[in-house]
Amino acid sequence: MTRNSSATTSNLRVNGFKDYCSSLTRRPFFQVVTFPDVTQNFSNVAKRVTAIALKGMDFDFRDLDFLIQNSENFSANSKEAQQIDAGFGFLERAFTEKTKLLDEQHFVQSLIIIAIYLTASGKSAGSLAADWSRGFFMTK
Repeated sequence: MTRNSSATTSNLRVNGFKDYCSSLTRRPFFQVVTFPDVTQNFSNVAKRVTAIALKGMDFDFRDLDFLIQNSENFSANSKEAQQIDAGFGFLERAFTEKTKLLDEQHFVQSLIIIAIYLTASGKSAGSLAADWSRGFFMTK
C-alpha cells in the first residue's frame, strides 16, 4: 500500500462522534430553529453540545478537533448519547413550530445543553415540563 492510499483509507474511517453529530442535525428540532444552516451551523451546534455532554460544562471548545479525532469509538448507544437524545426529545415536545426565539445559534446551543442536563437529572417530568418551558421561553 502506498503512502497516499494509506492516507485515503484513514480518511474513510468511520468516526462515531462525527456520525452521531451528523444524525443530530436531522432531528426535528433543527427544523424549527430559524437561523440558517450555512457553514454547517447545525453541525457545529451538534458537535459542541455533544462535547459538553461528554466532557462537562467547562469543556474548552479549542479542544473540539482533538476530541473529535479521539472519539472514533463514540457510540449512539452510549449513556451520553441517550441523554442527548432525551434532551432533543424534550425540546421537540416543547417547540413544534418555527419561532423567532430560536434564531440565534448560541442561544439554541445553550437551550439544548439545558435540556440535556434537565432530562439527565430525571426532573423533566415529560410533557408537563416541555409545556412549561415553551410557555416560559415564549413569554416576552
